[in-house]
Amino acid sequence: MKSIIRSSLLALLATAASAISTGSTGACTTSVQQAVQNPSFEDGTTDWTIATGAAGSVYDTYRTSSAPDGSYVLAINGDLASNGLSQTLTDLAVGSTYTLSLYWQLLSIGTGTCSLNVYIDSAESSNVAATGQLTSASSAWTQVTGQWTATSTTHKLMVDFTCTAGSFSSSSEVNFDDITFTGPTVVNCPTSTVQTSTSTPTPTPSVASASSSTPIVAMTSSSSPAATSFPVLFTSVPVQSSSSAVTIVPSVRPSSAAVRPSSSVPVQASSASSSVRVTPSLSTPAHQLSASSSSAPSSSAVVQSLTSTALFGSSTAIAATETDEDVVTSTVYATVTATFTVAC
Repeated sequence: MKSIIRSSLLALLATAASAISTGSTGACTTSVQQAVQNPSFEDGTTDWTIATGAAGSVYDTYRTSSAPDGSYVLAINGDLASNGLSQTLTDLAVGSTYTLSLYWQLLSIGTGTCSLNVYIDSAESSNVAATGQLTSASSAWTQVTGQWTATSTTHKLMVDFTCTAGSFSSSSEVNFDDITFTGPTVVNCPTSTVQTSTSTPTPTPSVASASSSTPIVAMTSSSSPAATSFPVLFTSVPVQSSSSAVTIVPSVRPSSAAVRPSSSVPVQASSASSSVRVTPSLSTPAHQLSASSSSAPSSSAVVQSLTSTALFGSSTAIAATETDEDVVTSTVYATVTATFTVAC
């Protein structure tokens, strides 16, 4: 019984369905995509392409305390008539607007002007993202800004500048630092996974009990054609299961006290749940066979089926009269098979 209950509990647990839910916990953080690599030249000219002037301008990075960001800056000098630097930007978000920013400085020798254009992909007027101008009157770091909406995941950033030709351009120096191409702000919130379970209860089976009895009545007789009347009565025979007090008590009572069998009496068997009528071939009064059973009340959803079969009967010798030559013996057997369901 314990093993049956244990199996039922395991089946109930097996039907549990699990669901996963995700929620935000903790403080959210923000991040900004900056697409330019080595923006402050801390790694020299790595990731950059430098275009020198026709007369052979030179470039280098050097350390200075006046750098807008970090410790190093890019310096271009020698021939500033036409120079530039570029870098290919990757992993851009299509449709996002990026902000361009750079700092530049003119260390002039003489009097002159330097103009700057920032292009995206090609040096065309339709692709200008920002412009700037420096004169010999100032040597301060100046910021140039602009915006550009990405139409591809990859764009080429081009910084071109020209200075007044002559001694000014051949003797002056232009410095660059902190060149950035920044995307929109992204909010990042940490998430945690919460395990929840939804269980589906096992339906409670119904308890049903059923019983049936199949009596068998057999009659035998001697060669004498006649016998005196006699009563046939079964005593109560209990049939019990091991776990509940279920008693089936069949009884056979004749409606008449006379039984006159012939030399060959057929045996007739029938199955009934409440009453059975047995009719011999001779004109014999009907015998009623009744069986009753009671089943224990159910208290659980665990069902066991038991089958019990009992064979019982009695034999009565009939005292013959002085004129009788033989004694008639009538034996009635009843086999009761009860199939019932006991709830444990």
